[in-house]
This record gives sequence, C-alpha cells and structure tokens, in this order.
Amino acid sequence: MLMNKVQEIIEIKRKLKDLRNDYWFTDVFLTLNWWFLLFLTIVPWLIWWKLVDKNRFVSISIYGCLISI
Repeated sequence: MLMNKVQEIIEIKRKLKDLRNDYWFTDVFLTLNWWFLLFLTIVPWLIWWKLVDKNRFVSISIYGCLISI
C-alpha cells in the first residue's frame, strides 16, 4: 500500500517536471522577453570591459569583491 503511494508521488513529480519543461520551451525560451533579459545580462559586462582601466583591473576587481561582501 505504501509503495503504491510512493510510486504515485514519483509519477506525479515526473509529470510536473515534464509540464514545466514543456511550458519553458514553448512559452519562455527564445521569446522577446528572453532575448531582452539576455541582452541586459551581457551588454553591461561588455560595456564595463570596454571602459575599465586595464592597468588598475586587479585593484578595481578586489574593491568590487570587498564591497559585495
């Protein structure tokens, strides 16, 4: 009896995982919002890399790490 319940829970979890994956691939992945968030994630790093003083890169990075703590 208990084993049947456990198997049923495992099956429901698998179905839920499949439904979440289907939703993500059909309604989220490669949509306009997805591309926009990807752009907002990558572009600031590229701008920062272009503008940062390469001679002071280590001290700037250490300062940033200390501030983030």
